[in-house]
Amino acid sequence: MNKSETAKPAVRDSRFELLRILAMLMILLQHPLERCFPEEWEFLTQPFSVNFVGATLLSIWGQLGVMLFVIISAWFMVDRQGIKGKKIIMLFLQVWTTCLIIMALIGLLNPERLNMRLILKELLTPVYRWHYWFITAFLAYFLTIPLMQKLTQNLSDKALRNICLVMTILIPLYNYLDENVGASWADFCYIFLVTAYLKRKPNNWFRRHCGHFWIGMAIIVCCLLGYKLLLSSKLSNGIFLKLFTSLRGRTLLLFIISIELFYCFERMEPIYSKIINNIGNTMFGVYLIHENYLFRGEENGNGLIWNDLLHIDKLYQNEPMFLLYYIGSM
Repeated sequence: MNKSETAKPAVRDSRFELLRILAMLMILLQHPLERCFPEEWEFLTQPFSVNFVGATLLSIWGQLGVMLFVIISAWFMVDRQGIKGKKIIMLFLQVWTTCLIIMALIGLLNPERLNMRLILKELLTPVYRWHYWFITAFLAYFLTIPLMQKLTQNLSDKALRNICLVMTILIPLYNYLDENVGASWADFCYIFLVTAYLKRKPNNWFRRHCGHFWIGMAIIVCCLLGYKLLLSSKLSNGIFLKLFTSLRGRTLLLFIISIELFYCFERMEPIYSKIINNIGNTMFGVYLIHENYLFRGEENGNGLIWNDLLHIDKLYQNEPMFLLYYIGSM
């Protein structure tokens, strides 16, 4: 019997699938409260309450989930040569066909929600980046990966470290003030380069101190709640929301948290679970449904799921068991 007959098929390490599931849950928990009121993040302007504290704890980690997704992809791509064109085509087709199916379903069941503007946006997905912004940005980043692979593989450790240090000033630190010039694409490329450097250093600082990720998360939560208690009455809503988004966005503190949280899973003993892997396979489809214009609404406060079906906006203000209902609705 030869080796090809005895070799077992490769099995995905469920540690990283479990992390993907966690990352997606962070994203899914953000969307309803971000969009169920007419103004984005309007729940932050509501009075301080138990629901406010709970909603803040649950809904502010969407960008952390995004960064974890990119870190996982970078971790497995930095040592490879090139990318698979088939993967790009399959991703494009999955997103586009999902839009078509949802549009046909809405056309049959609730046609008044359709208009020419929405139909065009669905047909242009994922090219139209204001729909699934993450997928459009990720596709642009993914096409850049072969160039970054060649760059990182030909650089010395010192040169790659210095590039990462300069980019830290230009991207995650600058993001505290405003979105950097390259926006999401630049953020993703930065994550790739830093991940490439850290993978060369198995005993790096982030890996040694990965258990401290919760300290950064606690700092963010305490600052946000402190802003609400001490500053919300003294600042305009615009400035208050700017402070909020600066903390929970793709900034240096959140990047450190994401790297440390990744290493918490990377340091675990390997796990091989078909159940975890199968759940992981379904999460992207859940995201596509969750984030579709026809379900979440083209305008905030006008979502078929969040407002018409689940009434998240009304329950937030009136329901004492709102947090349990909110988690269950996911």
